[in-house]
Amino acid sequence: MKVCRRCGKIDQSVNAAGFCVGCFISERQDYDNVRNYVRTHPNVTVIDAHMATGVSLKTIDRLIRDGDLSLKQTDNAPSDED
Repeated sequence: MKVCRRCGKIDQSVNAAGFCVGCFISERQDYDNVRNYVRTHPNVTVIDAHMATGVSLKTIDRLIRDGDLSLKQTDNAPSDED
């Protein structure tokens, strides 16, 4: 049994990335939304991407930490201390 890193659900179906099936689909959609926005707005900040896509700051921060996205950081961006 593994714990989904997005919803915290304990499930056997948690994949290698650490997500249950439902969260994996949501995570992929969030990633695609932010990635597509960043491609058309290359100098976008984390806050701008959040506001434009509706993807949570926590999710964007996780995508950046995991190396899936690279965005310009601002002083208002979430940090590990928050």
